[in-house]
Amino acid sequence: MAREGGREIRWLEEGLAAFESQRADPAAFYGRARRYLRELRCGAHGDKLMALADLPDAASLSGQDRVLAEAQAWGVVTFLVDQYGLEAVRALIRELADGRPLDVAFRQATGVSLAAFQEAWMAAAARGLIPQRFIEMAQEVDPARVLQTVETLRADEYRSRAASSPEADAVVAYLADGLAGLGLQPAGEDGSLFQTVGRSVKRFTCRQDFVERVGGVPEGGAVERPLVWVRGLEFPDMRLSGKVVLVKTDRDQVEEVACRAAEHSAAGLVTYTEVRPRPLQARTPYAVPEITPTIPVVALDERKPRSAGETISLAAMMLSRGGKP
Repeated sequence: MAREGGREIRWLEEGLAAFESQRADPAAFYGRARRYLRELRCGAHGDKLMALADLPDAASLSGQDRVLAEAQAWGVVTFLVDQYGLEAVRALIRELADGRPLDVAFRQATGVSLAAFQEAWMAAAARGLIPQRFIEMAQEVDPARVLQTVETLRADEYRSRAASSPEADAVVAYLADGLAGLGLQPAGEDGSLFQTVGRSVKRFTCRQDFVERVGGVPEGGAVERPLVWVRGLEFPDMRLSGKVVLVKTDRDQVEEVACRAAEHSAAGLVTYTEVRPRPLQARTPYAVPEITPTIPVVALDERKPRSAGETISLAAMMLSRGGKP
C-alpha cells in the first residue's frame, strides 16, 4: 500500500488500480476511460480539480464528486506513467515505503517537485491527457498539402482506381514517391516500397465449405470477375454491374442485401456473417424472396475465415454461365 507517515494515500492506490485494470483489458476499460476524460476536461475548465494533497478517498464520496475523484486518481497515474515511465512509479512507491513524505518521494522518483508536476498534470487534464508531443505533431500538418493530395487522388486521371488497373498502379507509384520524399526507409521486396501479394486457388465443396443462400444450383467452371468490397449495406451510386460484391452483414439481412446487389446488376454476392448463439427452435420452411434477375450468393461465417484468394475462388465457382446459377 502507498502510505505517507502511516496514512494511506488512497488516491494513488485507486489510480494505480484503475491504470492496471486498463492495461489488463483496454477494451473493457474503454467506456470508463472516456467518461473519466470527459470529467477531467470539465473539471479543469470549471476549476473543480483538487490539489493532490487534498484529493479525498473516492469511496468516501458519492455521485458526481466520486466520479471526478476517481477520474483524477486515474488521470494522475496515467500522466505520471506517460511522462516518466513505469519505473518512476515503482521508485515512488519504494520511496514512500521507506517513510519519506509524498513531496520528497516524488522529487526523488521523478526529479521534479510535486507542485511542478501538479501544474503540468492539470494542464494535461484540460486537454484530455493528450500528450503535448502529439499536439505539436498535429500542428505541423499542413492542411493545404493534405487537401492537395486528396484533390490529386480524386482526379479524373485515376478514375475508379480499380485493383490491378493502370490507374491503381499510377496511384501506387504516386504514394511510393510521396513516402520516399518523406525519407521513409523501404521495407519491401528488393529494397523497394512494394510487396507482391500472391494468389492461391482452393477447391470448395458445396454444403461443406459454403452454402448457397438464394436459389439455384452451383456448378463447376472458372470465371474471372472483379471483386468489390463494400462497407455498409447500401449501394448508392455504385457501379456494380458484372462485379462480385463482398460485404459483411448479419444472417437475417443476407436476402435483403442480395436484392439490392441484384438491383445494381451485380454478378454475385459473397457475405461474411458473424456466428451468434441461437436458441433451440423448431425448423421452419426457409423463405426465399423473389429476385429478378437472380444472382448467386455465398454465405461465409467467422468459424471458417477465408483469405482474399480463397474468397475469389469460392465466388468463381458460383459464377459460371455469365453470372447466373
